[in-house]
Amino acid sequence: MNSNEVKQLATAIHNADKPRPFQRLEKALDEMNTTYPRPTLPLLSLSPPFDVRQRTNTKKWPNAELPGVYIFLDEQQQVLYVGKESHSKLNVRLDSWFTKAGKPRLAKKAWVFGVHYVVTICVPKSNSFEAPAIEEFLIRRLCPLGNKHGRSTAFWHNFDQLSQ
Repeated sequence: MNSNEVKQLATAIHNADKPRPFQRLEKALDEMNTTYPRPTLPLLSLSPPFDVRQRTNTKKWPNAELPGVYIFLDEQQQVLYVGKESHSKLNVRLDSWFTKAGKPRLAKKAWVFGVHYVVTICVPKSNSFEAPAIEEFLIRRLCPLGNKHGRSTAFWHNFDQLSQ
């Protein structure tokens, strides 16, 4: 084993007990499924991460034809932004953010250039009204910097303390 491999192994061992960013997202969704059960519907689940840079005319967004929630992740899979599409299809909303080549459109926010992955949570068309609630729950739990509400973590932390 060379010194580079030893350093990589030591780093992996040191970071093994730390939660990965994607695990935080999975944990938040598990919490939502447990706290707010939907007995007649399947559990909410995440699509696999979709690499925005690999997008082409033939590669579609995950769950493109359904309403739901989309989550932008950076290269380390840290959550940058949580959004929703409750009136139409996820592909309509995501197409407003990115070109067919995966480049940001008229970047409204500087952080958009850091988006590497998109993850989606779809809901049945008949339950599209759930998308805003899912979005708000994830913003509260994950506090992404791209969301205005995510920046007010002190408010939500105090609110959670009062409601216990």
